Amino acid sequence: MIAAVPSSGAWRTISVEVQALHTDASRFQRREAVDEERLLALEEAGRQHCGASFCPHRYEPLELWQDPEGRLWVLAGHHRHQLALRAQVRFVDARVMSGAEVDAVAYAARSNARTKPYAPLEEAGIFRDLSNRGWSWERIGAELDGRRPEYYRKRAGLSYLCDALKACVRDGTLRAEYGEVIG
Repeated sequence: MIAAVPSSGAWRTISVEVQALHTDASRFQRREAVDEERLLALEEAGRQHCGASFCPHRYEPLELWQDPEGRLWVLAGHHRHQLALRAQVRFVDARVMSGAEVDAVAYAARSNARTKPYAPLEEAGIFRDLSNRGWSWERIGAELDGRRPEYYRKRAGLSYLCDALKACVRDGTLRAEYGEVIG
């Protein structure tokens, strides 16, 4: 499991137009699917407490990264963002970080692990991506959850499996540890 570690990046808080936000699951949300049940539960909680499906004062601000072109990308709060879109909310509060894209990718990985641990294949994709962006296995460990560098190297091996073997890892017929050896 990737632990949530505070980021050292610079943050500022703003009110942002929901429609102006960008998402990129391949970089900032490694879950294999949106949790529809969680969205429905958030909508119901909003209706019970505010009379509307989106209740802004009940949620933490979204966490965003501003790229060099000025675009704002959702790092943390993908479900809250989807909920605001569904409810046709115009503006939400957000915290915006500046810095390198690789730092934003790592922050998103840490932050999203707070609510639900990553599945082995989700972790593998994160570790491979950070390695491909120039991070050493040692740095990945230092920035994420402090495990030995060998753990990250082996786990990233799962991302090299063919689709059929990835499906076996997902359904449990192939243990992740065995898939790491094959990958």
